[in-house]
Amino acid sequence: MYIFGGCTSTSTTFNDLWSLNLNERCWLRPLTMGNYPTPKACATLVSYQDKLFLFGGWSHPSPYPIFQAWKLFNELHVYNIESKRWSSMVHSTEPPAMAGHSATIQGHLMVVFGGLHKTGDHGLRTNSNDVWCYDIENLVWTKQATTDNRPAARFGQSQVSLDNTSLIILGNIA
Repeated sequence: MYIFGGCTSTSTTFNDLWSLNLNERCWLRPLTMGNYPTPKACATLVSYQDKLFLFGGWSHPSPYPIFQAWKLFNELHVYNIESKRWSSMVHSTEPPAMAGHSATIQGHLMVVFGGLHKTGDHGLRTNSNDVWCYDIENLVWTKQATTDNRPAARFGQSQVSLDNTSLIILGNIA
């Protein structure tokens, strides 16, 4: 099991990667190299084969001055578990910057749902119910067309893959 980043009660964000050895119940912080992700919280981290895919998240520059806007990210970083190397992925089409979204792997797609998205240039954020898919094999983002019967916009939810065709979105309607 792996976790990435997070924040303190004063909104200081981190870019630590930690792994939990479930057999020995021991936390380890791998020595990593490469293009490190920005310190952030509320990002998603999913695994596919021998890689971890880290997407989105937010940071707050500092607690002072008080009214600084949060920064939302649409960065995609890939961590190779074998080589212990981070790499940054840049694409011609990318989802909007977001945080508090959910993600799972379906086949060779990373499916991203909802979250907080920035609206306009004023730093305002709105909840979303958009679905974006990252094709891991072809390295392409696409906004997924959805039916009229889709979940309400939200952030901070959980997402579970039922099979290769269905997802369950749980909690936090906002």
